[in-house]
Amino acid sequence: FYALFHNNYFGYHLISIVLHATNSLLVYKLASHIFKLTNFNKTKKLAILSSFLFVVYPIHVEVISWIAAWPHLWATFFYLLSLINYFSFRQSNKSKKLVYSCLFFILALLTKEMAISLPLVILIWEIYFYSTKQKLNIKSYYYLPAYFVILALFLWLRYFSIGLIFGYYAS
Repeated sequence: FYALFHNNYFGYHLISIVLHATNSLLVYKLASHIFKLTNFNKTKKLAILSSFLFVVYPIHVEVISWIAAWPHLWATFFYLLSLINYFSFRQSNKSKKLVYSCLFFILALLTKEMAISLPLVILIWEIYFYSTKQKLNIKSYYYLPAYFVILALFLWLRYFSIGLIFGYYAS
């Protein structure tokens, strides 16, 4: 981005605003998926409300206006894309969506480490929503280990590079 904008703050700020708006649209799409699965009557209105609350949440001001907080925006972007592709995979059973979900999970991990929660979120989602609607068949969950393998590789790589699995760099 420095090659594009150099010291011009307007370009950086514009990218932050566009990325936050994109994340808001992704929240709308994710909320739509979730509300459809839970059989709410007013799916579209609730998804719009969720997206609106995401946009106006006061904590996001710092992330948008402070260039050093860009990893939060990018990690949110990749995390949401991973979840949306996961839900698309579960609805369509197209393996391409699973590959995209795993790819976005990797990008989210490389952007910010809070993405380690994604496999647990997916596992909890599977247990809570999908396993209650259908008979539990372990063979139908063949894709779940992919997220945990990626997470294990990330944690191993992190340990190999900085000597810590968990914790911060100064510890």
